[in-house]
Amino acid sequence: MNKPIAAIAVSAAVLSSLLAFTAAALADSTTGTVSAYDRLAGVIVLTDKSVYSLDSATIDIPPNLSAGDKITIEFEGDEDGISAINGITILAEGDQS
Repeated sequence: MNKPIAAIAVSAAVLSSLLAFTAAALADSTTGTVSAYDRLAGVIVLTDKSVYSLDSATIDIPPNLSAGDKITIEFEGDEDGISAINGITILAEGDQS
């Protein structure tokens, strides 16, 4: 293979790998204080007004979750928003995680 064709082939492989990575879901987390939790509707609202639907939750929700709790929500997201909620942790009093 001559050098220009080899360089194009390598460039195409690198570009393909980058595009596959950007389309994949990325793990992330957020920490906040629960303003409201509707167990029946499966919705958590934080004091910053962000709303998390638990339809995509793949975990058990802490049974004692309630308004005023400081929590960390672990989730996967992509360009369309949150694709899965992987964990909800109630933080101890004074925990700034």
